[in-house]
Amino acid sequence: MIKIQKDPRLYMIRNNVVYKIMCKDCDVLYVGQTGRQLKTRMSEHRNHIRWNTSLITEYRLQMEHDFDWDNIQILDEELYYNK
Repeated sequence: MIKIQKDPRLYMIRNNVVYKIMCKDCDVLYVGQTGRQLKTRMSEHRNHIRWNTSLITEYRLQMEHDFDWDNIQILDEELYYNK
């Protein structure tokens, strides 16, 4: 059997990445960068709704839209975060 899709767990443990998250309700997208594991950063984005401390949270509250957390795209990956 040939597996076409990548393992999502391996995808989400990558670090030092530039990532893109699309809005489910319109054409807005968010591009971010993290030196930590991608799953850690996504968890933070989701939990910031309680404190209103990020652009994503501000957008989610003002527009009453949500982002597609299941389809995050990695745009670039680097061995060193500051490069």
